[in-house]
Amino acid sequence: MLAISTSLPELLTSLWAAKTGFGSMVSATVVGSNVANILLILGGMAAWKTLHVDVSKIQLGLWISSTLLISMFLIDGNFTWIEGVLMLGVFLAALSANHEQDRGSLFSLPFSKGADLEPRAVLVLAAAILAASGCSYLSVLALENVSELWNWTPSLLAVSLLAVGTSLPEMISAREALKQGDTSMVLGTLLGSNVFNASFVMAVPSFFGALTVNAEVLVVGIPLLLVSTLLAALNLLTGKLSRQEGFVYLVLFGAFQLQMFNHF
Repeated sequence: MLAISTSLPELLTSLWAAKTGFGSMVSATVVGSNVANILLILGGMAAWKTLHVDVSKIQLGLWISSTLLISMFLIDGNFTWIEGVLMLGVFLAALSANHEQDRGSLFSLPFSKGADLEPRAVLVLAAAILAASGCSYLSVLALENVSELWNWTPSLLAVSLLAVGTSLPEMISAREALKQGDTSMVLGTLLGSNVFNASFVMAVPSFFGALTVNAEVLVVGIPLLLVSTLLAALNLLTGKLSRQEGFVYLVLFGAFQLQMFNHF
């Protein structure tokens, strides 16, 4: 499923971060990645070409609900395994809703239903997962070293730079879908990725210990995530996201990055 596969870097990075004692990086990666998906990728696609969209109420409902829930759970500065179980419930609800829709759903299939997977494709997928796992581990180590060198917290780097890096698969997938004129696939990938990040990616690392939430995420990340989600939802309900609105999203994302490094 495309939205899940494009969120694999976020999942693997969060797992490595939790296992190496940098639990604060998990919430930072999820919040930063979801902000990047909306403002950078969706905004960038709209700035390139006006998007005419047709999003279902189920898609919007699950996306907004997952964002509100994860924000509520993170606002106290901790994310526990109990909250992780609840977010897994959101993920299961999203999977259930996915069966009610076809192409362009939250977790869009990158292949035709009923198609047989060749053994070679399975091997390539397994190799890609192993490679992504290794790269994710190296990314966590690199962030730890950079944070010590420049006296920046790992969560600051995770919510800004790392989040952009882990969102590259979504960017590539969305760009290819847009080149084919398939805006429903663009939305399915981005919204599905955000739901998966907020639910599954946050939930699984919580079983390795309580996850903390640093000031960068509490003061700037979560408020911007809520604002960008509301803004995007209102735009999507109109059925159109213009180039001008796309440029506004990009400016907001640039301001987000500057705010992070200027104040933390």
